[in-house]
Amino acid sequence: MYKINLLIGIIVLLGVIASCEDPVNQDTPTNFDLTKYQPYVDLYFYNYDSLPNDPIFVQDYKLEGSNLKVIVGYSGCSGNHPIELVLMHPSCGTPPIPPPTFSLRHDGIGQLCDRYVTDTVYFDLSNVIDSTKEETQIQFCYHISGADYQCDSLALAP
Repeated sequence: MYKINLLIGIIVLLGVIASCEDPVNQDTPTNFDLTKYQPYVDLYFYNYDSLPNDPIFVQDYKLEGSNLKVIVGYSGCSGNHPIELVLMHPSCGTPPIPPPTFSLRHDGIGQLCDRYVTDTVYFDLSNVIDSTKEETQIQFCYHISGADYQCDSLALAP
């Protein structure tokens, strides 16, 4: 009886391990290069929900000139998931217009594994910089836990 229970346990364990490997049939992106500076994506009130918005956690971020370096974590079977920085345009352009507000969008590509993946992603913010000012203020909003978000004010220099 002990050998049967042990055999069943090993089979279940192998099934769990195999489910967290990168599936052959899955649409895993192969050309998404996280190490290159990605442009941001413009989102407006009419296409706000057009990108996947799977859970992603910001572990750290840093401005490097006009570029944003973000260390993120998410659940998945493999790394290299598509992660987009989005510029959330306000629905009304009546002054006072708020500073540009950015957030992250993550496509979990349907991977439901218990593995926690950490990636570093880079984004080019040079198109947001107002060269007539000493600095351009932006907001970077990100998920910190549960349903809690935090927005930080950042200053970009020309």
